[in-house]
Amino acid sequence: MGDRSMTARFVLVAEDELGQRLARDLADRVVAERGVEWLRDLWADEGTLSMHRTFSGFRAGQGWCRWAEVKRLAEERSIRVHGLGMSAERAMARKAVAIAAEIDAASPDEPRIDALFLVHDTDGDEEVRERLRDGARGRGAPPSFRVIVVAPHPESEAWVIAGAAPWLAKGQIQHGEERKRLGFDPVTRPELLSANRATDKRDAKRVCEALLGPHGDAYQAWERCWKETPLETLEQHGAHAGVRAYTQEIEETLLPLLGDPRPRDGR
Repeated sequence: MGDRSMTARFVLVAEDELGQRLARDLADRVVAERGVEWLRDLWADEGTLSMHRTFSGFRAGQGWCRWAEVKRLAEERSIRVHGLGMSAERAMARKAVAIAAEIDAASPDEPRIDALFLVHDTDGDEEVRERLRDGARGRGAPPSFRVIVVAPHPESEAWVIAGAAPWLAKGQIQHGEERKRLGFDPVTRPELLSANRATDKRDAKRVCEALLGPHGDAYQAWERCWKETPLETLEQHGAHAGVRAYTQEIEETLLPLLGDPRPRDGR
């Protein structure tokens, strides 16, 4: 990607709309705010951003791909993953990488895939991130594209809550009530929330709606939490929820791919 005139092609696999939006928008923010100057200039204009990078799924016309479709595509393409006792995350990641590699090889006239984003909540299991990464590595030659793992802990709503602080001015009462009810501050310790347990008082979705209200059809009511809150605040509050691990991976993997030659300082 050393040629600045080229359009970077990113394929993104996620569980749901919120996960893919967080991955896409935070990646764009890191490039726009922490890239070398010419990259920041290119990413600053949302009107022309699609000229410099595209996010898509595996199929034409898709903005992203659901994990459920990875299984179907692997079956259609007779892609088999072997490994006795292999975890679901390792198998899914390996299939996604194999599909991307096959599409790349079969479409020489199409833009090559530069990076594959694998987005999956940990659901409280912090080893999910490494299992996805291990599955993506596979056993054969490494793919021609980069693989970026995005693993919100315990789930995507925790990252939203990590960026909620600037937007709680009208909800201080609710914030105080949630701190009291939970016994900790969910904004600064979102990793202590739970996933997919609607009856659990710590359920991240439940807490997110209590603090920020309903998310809207496309999460418009929540998006300022990750699009406008300072990255440093997001990283500080979501440090143990996987936010900083992701932004650091963008700095260390995606920025060099886009042509930023500077060594990262591990901020």
